Amino acid sequence: MNYLIARVSDISQRKALPAQKAKLFDYANKLKWVEDVDFKYIEYDETAYKENRPKFRELVITPLQNEKN
Repeated sequence: MNYLIARVSDISQRKALPAQKAKLFDYANKLKWVEDVDFKYIEYDETAYKENRPKFRELVITPLQNEKN
């Protein structure tokens, strides 16, 4: 599974997510990917500079690890 991720560092920046989503879906369309078949779209707010990124782990890392099992 491919993951297309839209992320902002802070909840106050969430207004940027729709533009990110549009660009990611344009990319997926160019590749002829189908959502939930070829890719999963994820969006969240969490800084990339945290040592322990719980949302990223929950939404991306753990599902990827589970796919390998």
